[in-house]
Amino acid sequence: YNMAVLHIQEYEYIAKTGTGETLSAGFEPAVASQALTFTTTAASAAFNTRTKFVRLVSSAAVYLEFATSPTSVVTDMLLPANTVGFFAVVPGQKVSAYDGSS
Repeated sequence: YNMAVLHIQEYEYIAKTGTGETLSAGFEPAVASQALTFTTTAASAAFNTRTKFVRLVSSAAVYLEFATSPTSVVTDMLLPANTVGFFAVVPGQKVSAYDGSS
């Protein structure tokens, strides 16, 4: 059984086009990166103090919760496997990941 991994890229700024339109993309380079292995609920490390946006992609479907001490359950937001999610977050918070199987 392969463990699922949630890849987390942390950004301070959102990218914009030359005409000032906002894109769903972080301004590279990322402030920080994390790889969170999960089955039962697992929480990331706290986001960097400069982090305002995160880009998430998971190797498996994942339920997500953002909070200071998050614990994901099956009623939380679902991000399908291999799908990019881009979210505004609070610096210092965490994201938890749960595959919904236990």
